[in-house]
Amino acid sequence: MREFLNYIVEISSRFDETLKGPVLIVTHYDSDGLSAGSIMAMTLYKLDIPFHLTVVSQLTESVLKNLPKYPYVVFTDLGSGYLGVVSKAIKTNVLILDHHIPSGAEAEKRILHINPHLFNLDGATEVSGAGVTYFFSKMLLGADGWLASLAVIGALGDLQDKNRERKLKGLNSLIVNDAEEAGYLQVEEDLIFFGRETKPIHKAISSSIEPYIPGLSGREDLVLQLLIKNGIEVMSEERWRVLSDLSPEEKEKVFAAILDHMISLGIDISQVPPLIGHVYTLVREARLSPLRDCREFSALLNSCGKLNRHGLAVAVCLGERGSLFREALELSSTYKKTLGEALEKVVSIPGGIQDRGSFLLIRGEGLVDERLISSLVSILSTSPPYNVDKPLIGYTSIDEKNYKISARSSNPKLNLSRIIGKASESVSGMGGGHEMAAGAIIPKKKFQLFLKNVERLLST
Repeated sequence: MREFLNYIVEISSRFDETLKGPVLIVTHYDSDGLSAGSIMAMTLYKLDIPFHLTVVSQLTESVLKNLPKYPYVVFTDLGSGYLGVVSKAIKTNVLILDHHIPSGAEAEKRILHINPHLFNLDGATEVSGAGVTYFFSKMLLGADGWLASLAVIGALGDLQDKNRERKLKGLNSLIVNDAEEAGYLQVEEDLIFFGRETKPIHKAISSSIEPYIPGLSGREDLVLQLLIKNGIEVMSEERWRVLSDLSPEEKEKVFAAILDHMISLGIDISQVPPLIGHVYTLVREARLSPLRDCREFSALLNSCGKLNRHGLAVAVCLGERGSLFREALELSSTYKKTLGEALEKVVSIPGGIQDRGSFLLIRGEGLVDERLISSLVSILSTSPPYNVDKPLIGYTSIDEKNYKISARSSNPKLNLSRIIGKASESVSGMGGGHEMAAGAIIPKKKFQLFLKNVERLLST
């Protein structure tokens, strides 16, 4: 860890020495990428360096070729998986701040490359793209509570809290400390249901997918009955109470009531995802705001990114709380509805989900927009009956010639980044990512060969 941080000090010094003229920031369109891009934008703004920020869904030769020409290009939350392509397409100075598994040729000298995997640190669990960008920013500006908070939001959006404690660990914990010490962030153990700052208690529990609660998930009426039966006041002064309104004693009652419910159904509690975990609260945000809980903040950014409204997400990251923030809230509702409709289509049509033996194949072609396929596969991978011990691989059209591939697995030993990367490369595509989450772009005409290669790699 210390070697990695020392390396960032060295690279930040070289960046400062070679920086001439304005900077082009290129970042990914998900919540981690949007957080990372915003951190870099604010850093350059504070250094009085002109910049332009552009957001992309993936790096391809055509995307790189069409980027505006700048004397310095900074990639955040992407780039490591496409070193050869970047080197070929961009001939000016380049800085890559990424956490995905590197692949391709070794970076040229003019390409400054910061990635935790180069130091045997896990970019899927220890630090996100926003986290790498924050550490780089910290070397230039010093610790910054808000930028650290954005890095926490990015890490949670990248699902780096997927452990029994639902806690950010490794390098992420250093970022959490910076945000806490600056008075921006509060961390505590609490009920882990999404919407703890905004949703009525019964809605937060009944809409929960992770943890999924048999007999209660999807049943607002039964959850409401359970709460009232156990003496939980669900309303206060003519508004529905939210989970963050509850006293510690009330939370213990809710926790016990849910456990009793599952035991009554004969469920093995040891196999149920934890109901208690670490929650990350931005204490300077307004009560009942979706920006107060870091996981909800991250979801809002993701909605904007997936619906191609990147400017709204960046504006919120940089402090906008007026009309643009309200527009982002409306967009979040649209995103949830659109994603829900896509899920319904996929699970209801014959052949929407196929068991291919070694993996489940999710058909998105004609059903799911390319910007939604990764979210859809992620949701299915944690939802019964699809959360099986097999990878899920989804596909949908990007254009007439190419498919976008999104893959998820609960088994880190598979190393999806290697499997999807090799299978896509074998059909003249491009792919990579993390051990349990990966993606690719492949030619449609070679799709069946790609699937055969995936099957072969999964069996070896």
